[in-house]
Amino acid sequence: MKPKTLFLTLMAVLLAVSAAAQSRKQVRQYYYWINQAELAICDSNYAYANECYDKAFHYLPNPPEDHLRIAYKMNIHYTSDTAHIYKYAIQLLQWGMKNLAANYARLETYDTNIYHRLLYLEETTVPTYDTVLRRRLEDIIDKDQSYRHTCDVSAFEDSLNEEVIKDIYRVYADYKTINSSTAGWGFTHCLWAPCHHYASRLNHAVLDILKKEYRKGNVSADFYMDLEERYLCQLAHVKTGNTSYDPDCYGLSTRFYIIGECLFIHYPDDICQVNRSRKRLGISETYEDLKKKEIWQFSTGALQLKRIFSFHSTDEEDAAEVARLKQEIDAEHAAGDFHRMYYEKGPKASE
Repeated sequence: MKPKTLFLTLMAVLLAVSAAAQSRKQVRQYYYWINQAELAICDSNYAYANECYDKAFHYLPNPPEDHLRIAYKMNIHYTSDTAHIYKYAIQLLQWGMKNLAANYARLETYDTNIYHRLLYLEETTVPTYDTVLRRRLEDIIDKDQSYRHTCDVSAFEDSLNEEVIKDIYRVYADYKTINSSTAGWGFTHCLWAPCHHYASRLNHAVLDILKKEYRKGNVSADFYMDLEERYLCQLAHVKTGNTSYDPDCYGLSTRFYIIGECLFIHYPDDICQVNRSRKRLGISETYEDLKKKEIWQFSTGALQLKRIFSFHSTDEEDAAEVARLKQEIDAEHAAGDFHRMYYEKGPKASE
């Protein structure tokens, strides 16, 4: 290789490494401020939450969609800060979210001026996402759901869908970022259904792609951590032969779940390890922060900050299961074992 060619190659590599490092730094800063915003919401400090969202969205102007949705809904429910409401509404409408005005009108009390402004924005805002890309992503989930319920060859069909996902990222990677601004509102939902099956089958190829996308800020940390934790839990089940053993990964899985009107929390064996894993991924949100948010959203029911599992059969069966679990946990606490707790709507908790 000629010296000039070698020099140019080295410069290109250095620039690429520098750009990747800068991107990771921005994503870390982004999640620091997102965590601060969500904790501020739990503390009813909505003005500070807006400041934190402003700082977060400075680092990622096209953020993961759930964060923008929460910022918008916080202002709808708690502040009536029209500057933030309209700014977020325009971006959500550009991504293809619908019925903002109709949903706003369902609030017990609402401002007619805000309602009519949202109607106007719905009529005048032009979607900016790539409709061809969007159709390809929607086709993935349509196929996933259709064959999963109608045939016995889901493993084979999964492999075909996997190749489609990898091809999409190969084709678009050179000239277009794939996020909500380019793929439309809810695009990660199109990926989650097939990808969580890949994780349960110990197929890490697509997860490797999504980890890179998380580090660029294109998919949310919660989305990636959920899939990675499923993979690691399944791997542990295969290695140990114990399907009830879930290693301490990111503190997700079914450690928070609702039955009836009761929230149950199953603490990880090693919370410090969970926090270290989150920190390595660039997440400033600790397990304690996550727990605070889960309890807050369960208690208020106003905003869903985090994904949570909810189990329901019949009212009678739910009541019986809640009573059984509460009795078990109360007995554990009496014996000095506090690895589980429950939280009922209202002032009572088992802590």
